[in-house]
Amino acid sequence: MTLEYWSYKFNALNKDYVKFNKFFYLNQCINHHRDQRKRTG
Repeated sequence: MTLEYWSYKFNALNKDYVKFNKFFYLNQCINHHRDQRKRTG
């Protein structure tokens, strides 16, 4: 396993992590609003 391989792997993982984080954050927002609506409605 070369250093290039690991840096490539790390970059790919990092991109996925950022993508996942954005998705997770959006999901949290949606769930939060849904919960609020349930409480008030």
